Amino acid sequence: MKPALLRTPAGRELLQRLSTERGVDPTIVDDLLDAIDEHAGMLRRRGLFQRFDAILDKARE
Repeated sequence: MKPALLRTPAGRELLQRLSTERGVDPTIVDDLLDAIDEHAGMLRRRGLFQRFDAILDKARE
């Protein structure tokens, strides 16, 4: 389940604005939050850190 902030249009707009103001691509933030959401139910969060690494490596390109 996405964080409460992302459940409303106003929250999504705020996150996008803050990301952009700080020079972070909003899609990267969205990808990281999706990874957290996908792995939240897993007992040991297998694969979460590898997925973070892949997302952040892609952002550096």
